Amino acid sequence: MRLRRLLIVSLLLLSACGSQPSALATLSLPIRQNNGDVQTLALADLPRYELIVEARPEESSLSGQVTIRYLNTAPAELRELYFRLYPNMKMYGGHLDVLRAAVDGREVPFVVAGKDVDLKVPLPRTLPPRRAATVEIEFALSFPELQSEYDFFGQREGVVVLPDFYPMLAPLIGGEWRLDPSPGYGDAAFTPVSLYELEVKVPEGYLALAPGMVVEERAAEGSVTYRIASGLVRNIGLVLARGYEEQELQAGDVMLVSYALPQDRTAARAALWHAAAALSYCEDNLGPIPAKRLLLVRVPLVQAGVQVSGMVLLGSRDFGEQRPELERSVVQGICRAWWGLKVGADPLRDPWLDEALVAYTTFLYLRQTHGPEAGAAIIRAWQESYDDAVLAKLDARLVQPLSAYGNSARYELLVGSKGPLFWLGLEELLGEQGALAIMRQSQQGYAYGALDTAGLITTVERLAGPPAEPLVEQWLSGIRQQAPATEEAP
Repeated sequence: MRLRRLLIVSLLLLSACGSQPSALATLSLPIRQNNGDVQTLALADLPRYELIVEARPEESSLSGQVTIRYLNTAPAELRELYFRLYPNMKMYGGHLDVLRAAVDGREVPFVVAGKDVDLKVPLPRTLPPRRAATVEIEFALSFPELQSEYDFFGQREGVVVLPDFYPMLAPLIGGEWRLDPSPGYGDAAFTPVSLYELEVKVPEGYLALAPGMVVEERAAEGSVTYRIASGLVRNIGLVLARGYEEQELQAGDVMLVSYALPQDRTAARAALWHAAAALSYCEDNLGPIPAKRLLLVRVPLVQAGVQVSGMVLLGSRDFGEQRPELERSVVQGICRAWWGLKVGADPLRDPWLDEALVAYTTFLYLRQTHGPEAGAAIIRAWQESYDDAVLAKLDARLVQPLSAYGNSARYELLVGSKGPLFWLGLEELLGEQGALAIMRQSQQGYAYGALDTAGLITTVERLAGPPAEPLVEQWLSGIRQQAPATEEAP
């Protein structure tokens, strides 16, 4: 893999545009130089989060304050900002309570609506384009015990898993705040690329794991405080664990770090090597990732998958009875981390996009490393699953909101089979390099933004031309009818 030199981006530059002094401005965050990728990204325009929290695992609670510096990059002035309280969604099962909100030091009345998921923070004065405001929100979180095999937010076996545990800015796209309700399955979190500093206080004996690197660790009587600085991320999650050990593996310019129990040492080391190979494939074929550090963390999740920028969460079964599935889980996690950061997609309005991209990228890697027979087996599995959906009259348009799928089983069945079969169709039409070219163009055109189906179709039409039109219609908009059974001749 090509080596790229490291760039330490000083966040003193981020004090531009009239923003107030920030603790982030005192840090130098390691962000890799990416062939013009990061240089063309206006770091001063990104939201900046400062989180100070105290976690109490034994009480299943956490409290803290988040300070967000927000620059209005929209062409119109803003009168309010919107945040999402994801833990209050039924699928998360937690409770995130907002205690206080202030803008530029002035306390403001706030409104929580949308089944306690949408937080509206009014601005004391309108915010013109290219001007910044600083919002402070105090909050308290309670989290549940993980019960169902699909649960992903809470505590089990002494490990706390908390993705999206804080008030998060909603995306503002085309003048619209994205506040769609979740049907209770699939993914929900959708946020703009941001910069974070997290300070978390935990009881002595606990590790606090979050995307980025620990820049300070302070021990006091009965507690430890970690200060963690992220690179470019869309969201952060927090894992609290005891007894985990750390292993590292340098993969080109990226440091891979695993956290698992001592008895899982061999599997954790294998996970690092799988991750290094998958990351090399993504960077060589699709483009570099700006992170200098990616975490692989063993968590007590069963079936539920969750996306956290800068972290790959691996279910504990992959270290035990499902060890043969470890490689695929790691590769899929690395592909999800690459696409999730580089090209965001709205999981409520365009839910098939990222799932199909991750599935097809994982397939390309496994076919290259394990050979054509392994690739053919994956294709057969996709085709059989899709045929089953058609037989059960469950086929539907891929291009539709998440809620339109009707239920989790139908959604997972179609995005997991019909979605990657669309990309396979492009490969059959254009060759593997042609499909990769479309993927590269998509991420370059929408890097650190949000890709939608319309943007993808535009890229396909530009690179593939009219021959791709029937393919797009068949897989993205078409619904296949079961072929009628033929009568046997007497």
